[in-house]
Amino acid sequence: MDVDAANWVGILDDCIALDPRIVVPGHGAIRDRGILVDIRDCITDIAARVAEGLPNAKDDEEFAVRLMPEITAVHPDWHAPEWIGSAIRYFAPR
Repeated sequence: MDVDAANWVGILDDCIALDPRIVVPGHGAIRDRGILVDIRDCITDIAARVAEGLPNAKDDEEFAVRLMPEITAVHPDWHAPEWIGSAIRYFAPR
């Protein structure tokens, strides 16, 4: 996988610290700094839920399928819900 979530969280924190009024994402609508906070919080929430629940899971795929609706319910405004499963799998390698 070509993602480093720890780096993403750090970069998002750096961007949030700049306190931008306008954020132009690579895709999606132009927004304010709230999108940076939303993305950072979603990534850290997924990581925490995976760390908490994975030890009790039968297998990674079953766990991802079970966890997706929970995360989607907590983050209903997440602009790319199709990425939630990938994020769960990123944090779930055993």
